[in-house]
Amino acid sequence: MVLACPTASGKSLVAYLALVRAARAGRTGLYMVPLRALAAEKAEELARFEELGLRVGISSGDFDLTNEQLDRLDILVATSEKADALLRRGAPWLSRLGVVVADEVHLLRDPDRGPTLEVTLTRLRRSFPELQVVALSATVGNASEVADWLDARLVASDFRPVPLRLGVYANGRILYPDLTDREVPPPGEAVPRLVRTVIQDGGQALVFVNSRRASEQVAESLVGTVRALLTAEERGRAKEAAEELSAGADEETVGLRRLHGLVPAGVAYHNASLTTSERRLVERAFRDRVLKALVATPTLAAGINLPARRVVVRDTTRYDDRLGMQAPVPAGEIQQMLGRAGRPRFDREGEALLLAKSDDDMERLIDGYLTAPPENVVSRLAAEPALRMHVLALVASGAVATPEELTSFFAATFYGRTLPLVELETKVRNVRRFLEEHDFFARGERLAATRFGGMTSELYLDPLSAVVLRQVVERAPIGVGPFALLAAIAATPDLPPLYLRRGDEPDLLARFADESEELLVKPDEPPMELDLDGLLATLKVATILEA
Repeated sequence: MVLACPTASGKSLVAYLALVRAARAGRTGLYMVPLRALAAEKAEELARFEELGLRVGISSGDFDLTNEQLDRLDILVATSEKADALLRRGAPWLSRLGVVVADEVHLLRDPDRGPTLEVTLTRLRRSFPELQVVALSATVGNASEVADWLDARLVASDFRPVPLRLGVYANGRILYPDLTDREVPPPGEAVPRLVRTVIQDGGQALVFVNSRRASEQVAESLVGTVRALLTAEERGRAKEAAEELSAGADEETVGLRRLHGLVPAGVAYHNASLTTSERRLVERAFRDRVLKALVATPTLAAGINLPARRVVVRDTTRYDDRLGMQAPVPAGEIQQMLGRAGRPRFDREGEALLLAKSDDDMERLIDGYLTAPPENVVSRLAAEPALRMHVLALVASGAVATPEELTSFFAATFYGRTLPLVELETKVRNVRRFLEEHDFFARGERLAATRFGGMTSELYLDPLSAVVLRQVVERAPIGVGPFALLAAIAATPDLPPLYLRRGDEPDLLARFADESEELLVKPDEPPMELDLDGLLATLKVATILEA
């Protein structure tokens, strides 16, 4: 089943019922999520079913479960990377698998997370033909194609328990897609003004920004605005939350000190720097309406259940390390953030606003984000690094043993559904030849990983990185300097390069001249074949690592 429905429409409940049903039938259930924070939230929600005798566990980040611990579980909440690890090691717990839930399935289109999610779903469906798959998303343009790939029934609806009104704010005015507008009374800049007015109206505000640092800075800028609106009772509850934050901390961190200056004022931030205990308290305080304003990075939009009456998306661009510059945030991600507006039981209507720089910019944001259809899911498995890693993993884990089985597997992926078979065979064959030529596969008619290939797969390295590192180890002289080793590591595809800025080149060229004889990765040399700019970018990374 593919559920393509808005936020807060009941998708998770359907998934939970499928998990409970499987458990009552003596089968296990796997709930896959993209983020550790979302895994923690789902595990906490599913823990309520322990009253029915079900046993729920979690596997995310550095937290692994042994086979003995897994065997005691009926339901496991895991990131897709952890689910992939279970398949690679052949965890016996999977033999009883009856249902898998793929939350936020639209992230198949994510360049980083998408390939692992796609391969994991394909492996699970091929390994367990009777497996029930429940895929959830609020933003899939081609939901029918995803359902066809999964051989699933599509359930699509635009029902929302709390109606959502979208708009764009600039210069004290909100413009809606139907071209009606309304004024937002002064004083204040955009974010403080929008936060102040919704709190005065009895609601809460959720503000999205594009970086951790921005989330902390904007939260600090809201302290005066929000504190002035709190009643004596609300200030008391906020103070108690701050005291609870201290009591639950193992040690005083920079984040804890920063939150201590925010929470008593009814404000906090939510980003990946928070510890587990800090994150839980912030989320609970916002749900309990102790916090009136929460400033978050976009990870909070990926399924975490923290709705607010008004959502403000300040940034529609962010730094893209692939491009080395600011780039537009995809419409699907913006729509995920906007969908957080409207809290059931508390709000009759949710309002989600983008911030425009000028009146002229308002129309562009309406056309590009508010009235744009949801983005289609496209496979990211075509990227060579992803193909290399997953072809190696399939062979190293014993999931495939012949070239024909390998091609058959990729033909069953979402990627395989979009390519003519001849083109797919060519791409897979080219990757297989690379892995054979570089000794990841043993020679012979059947596919088997060498020790080198097995270790590379276990370490989740791009095979190209492993080739570079092996070459470095083989040629490094005794007593080689640390900078040469750092530069070699920086040259691998697993460590993204830093783009060169104006003024970088003279210093880096001078460093290259000083270090060129000792460098272990040379310009225009296989397998990386770095041009001069590429080499200088690796030297920039190595210089930062050395500092």
